[in-house]
Amino acid sequence: MLRSRAAGFFLLLLSSLSMSVVSMLVKLVSRLGVPPGQTTFARFAVGLVLMAGYVAAARHPVKSGNMKDLVLRGLYTSGAVIFLFYGVAYGAMTNSFILLHTRPVWIVLLAYPLIGEAPRRRDFAGVALALAGVALIIRPVPALFQPADLFGLAAGVCSALALLTVRKLRRTEGAFTINFYLMLVGAAASAPLLGGGAVVPEASALWLLLGIGVLATASQLILNFSYRAVDAPTGSIVASTAVVFAAGIGFFYLNEPMDFYTICGIALVLAANTIVSFSKK
Repeated sequence: MLRSRAAGFFLLLLSSLSMSVVSMLVKLVSRLGVPPGQTTFARFAVGLVLMAGYVAAARHPVKSGNMKDLVLRGLYTSGAVIFLFYGVAYGAMTNSFILLHTRPVWIVLLAYPLIGEAPRRRDFAGVALALAGVALIIRPVPALFQPADLFGLAAGVCSALALLTVRKLRRTEGAFTINFYLMLVGAAASAPLLGGGAVVPEASALWLLLGIGVLATASQLILNFSYRAVDAPTGSIVASTAVVFAAGIGFFYLNEPMDFYTICGIALVLAANTIVSFSKK
């Protein structure tokens, strides 16, 4: 049991690090002139090829009686990825990634109207801390505000909607089925973005796009498997280490600024996620 739990923690950390590296690659490929819409399509297209290859080789059944929720989950996750990639490309990777991880708080705010799950008292403390953290990160005053940070917030909302949907799907669908339809819907949803100035990437950009697709797909599957050994609240906290990985990569590798206010904002968002996640135990 302990070995299985330790493996779950390791897989969660590996998934978190992988997603941080994906965001770094998105930033690098944007600097090579590839628009974020094209990067998003590549991420899902590569994932679709990988998942379709597995389904064909393993003869894994993908029929489902719950197509509505599979499509909804795909659309919500597509929205999260689109907003995240646009935020990373046009703003600070660190900010966008931190704001994406406000999703546990959005789940609290959306769970009652969508699935009838009432928040607990301590959830409101988590929401207050998260809002304070967001304010420190985006600094909503004309002289400091970066509009690209709004993409990160939108990604957090879409990610929360996707997680609320996948709660129902996990009761009837396996990880490979869920991810196959995620890639299929994501590729279809992001294809129209190619009409907004797609370019012919240079060789180095092509390798980066391939890496984004492979690493993002692997990270998603690793995340799904990790939750077999770790309970959801604990897993949510461990997964939040992605924020720390992203902040380190942004500061040390991408030369993004990291000041006192951003550090305090990160701390408040992580504290909020901890409060909200463990209130569900």
